[in-house]
Amino acid sequence: MRVLAVKIGRILSPGFSNFLSLLNNLSVVRQFGRPSLYTTLISTDELIEPSAQFAVQVSMAAQLRKWGLKPAALLGHSSGEMAACYLAGIYDLTQALTLLYQRYYYLQRMLNKGGGLLIVAATVEQILPYLSALGAEPAVVIAGRNSISLLIVWACK
Repeated sequence: MRVLAVKIGRILSPGFSNFLSLLNNLSVVRQFGRPSLYTTLISTDELIEPSAQFAVQVSMAAQLRKWGLKPAALLGHSSGEMAACYLAGIYDLTQALTLLYQRYYYLQRMLNKGGGLLIVAATVEQILPYLSALGAEPAVVIAGRNSISLLIVWACK
């Protein structure tokens, strides 16, 4: 997704003033000691990538609104969830970017300690017996749920 966000950002920035204006004004991540989101379109910093994706998504929406297009629905996954929440008015810009940044900050911190994430095509009911068999302090836990039958499990080292 980052590669697509970078390409879209580079294509739209020069020719669309609304897109570029909003992208340049998304400076909330600077409170975390990070560069502007426009600068991050060429960054390789994994912590800032979701914020850059968010910025491109929100800036594209602003450009579409300028042209008079309004969404009938807002959907998103991962960084797109936060963009959809912001665009729907659930979070303001600072809240959305702060939540997004913190989410990936703590995820990266946990990954740096060892272990990893795995997507499993199973329901909670299907996976619980396996986790229960691991004992009181399992090395594997359910970390998230993408759908009824698609789970994210976390495995500790």
